[in-house]
Amino acid sequence: MSASASNLSNSHYGYHFVVAVTEASINATLKAFMATLQEPVVTVCYVADGTDSPTQMDYEKFKTLAGGTNPFTMPNDADPEGADVQNLLKARFMSAFRAQLGIPPVQDPATLPDIVTLSSDISAVEYNMFCSEFTIVHLNPSGDYAPLSFTSISQPSDNPWYMQSTVNLNLSARDNSGYADLPVDAHCDADGLSSDMSVDFTPGGQASLTETSGATVLSYSYTASSSDDAGSGGALGSLYIGTTYNMETQFTNINGNASVVISQNLIITCDMKRNFTVTDGNIVDKTIVDTYTLAVDESGTLGATMISHTTDNSVTPSTDDFQDFFTGSNEVASGIKEQAGALVSSNLHDIPLSVLQKYIFPGGQTFAFKDVRFSNNQDLLASISHVDPTAPPPNVPS
Repeated sequence: MSASASNLSNSHYGYHFVVAVTEASINATLKAFMATLQEPVVTVCYVADGTDSPTQMDYEKFKTLAGGTNPFTMPNDADPEGADVQNLLKARFMSAFRAQLGIPPVQDPATLPDIVTLSSDISAVEYNMFCSEFTIVHLNPSGDYAPLSFTSISQPSDNPWYMQSTVNLNLSARDNSGYADLPVDAHCDADGLSSDMSVDFTPGGQASLTETSGATVLSYSYTASSSDDAGSGGALGSLYIGTTYNMETQFTNINGNASVVISQNLIITCDMKRNFTVTDGNIVDKTIVDTYTLAVDESGTLGATMISHTTDNSVTPSTDDFQDFFTGSNEVASGIKEQAGALVSSNLHDIPLSVLQKYIFPGGQTFAFKDVRFSNNQDLLASISHVDPTAPPPNVPS
């Protein structure tokens, strides 16, 4: 799907922010991240139980049973009659492995297979797990005409091992996920939702929300009027004031630049009659158009500049000095116009673009914006540069 068709406002998706990346950039970033990763070494040990079945045992506890013997420091094909092999045999040792997550110390990290392989179905990806260290040790007890032997193998530096699996990307909650059955150390139980919460709602009015296509994302209209008169049928005087306010916000592309256009229009109509003097007209007819242009500067920073344009078609209804001396209509009209002059530029104090600028990709790679635009459905789109997908990750010391 082209980015121009992006429509995150569609309730079908439920996303507010989406980052689209290529398979090459994902793998380049992951390899760079894992090259400096300092994960703990994991050691898993198995001993034979009463039925000669493998049973996992804490490694430090096993070493105590084995008289301090460390099978990972023993050479391959260690002497079966030696003290170390005999200690393992007495402790009923079967096998163990030791691994550390990270990039293997290969000559050229670029020759490693991709860590993540995408597919046409976005529900799952193929994942390859690498280890900077991986050693397997095994004790084969004598029997069935086979002599007692000890094996120790490690991943070759020129052909490292990796474990491949298909990872489900479904993030929805599942009751049968098995998460709760994991050991306590593998998950964190937290209670942050048991506190009492309340909120007061004030009744009155019902909002009507309508989603339509087009550049307009928000529109607001207000109309009100009031009148009064004196004397029979307003013979001594009457006053009518009508107010109409319209505001419209558009997300659009102007000359290739993403732009936020906010238009406001206020009209106040005054119709005043006093005795035989009539004064009427639009004492306020003011339109303000604020155009915020989103652009990327030379340093790759996303920013906004605003240009405001005001059109004032207001008139000041007035009478000549002689009539005004008796009616005071000019003073009334001027007072109404002065109060209505409060309409000012929209002045959006904070367009939160700085939040996007601070986004950090996995591996600590920051980025620079290349361009910015709106989609056909008014989503804000931005192309970015962060890491060269063809560059190999840093070399890992052997």
